[in-house]
Amino acid sequence: MTAKTAFTRYELTERLEEFEEGEVTEYGIAAFDEDGTEIYRRDGVTQDRKALSELVEACNRGRLSSVHIKDVLSDFVEMRS
Repeated sequence: MTAKTAFTRYELTERLEEFEEGEVTEYGIAAFDEDGTEIYRRDGVTQDRKALSELVEACNRGRLSSVHIKDVLSDFVEMRS
């Protein structure tokens, strides 16, 4: 008998922030369990859509467990600062 492995799916999120100086699009990440229920979300991670999109793809490709997403995002932000 094989154990069922839970799969987390990650998606890029997008939100438009309005400031006196103008509008800025910020990107974040959302995680969903195998039933499609959102289990984690962090908006406003970066304005670099391409970089975060690549991270989301890597998380999905590597089947990253949701318990690690906070550490992965922390490392992502630290590497970019």
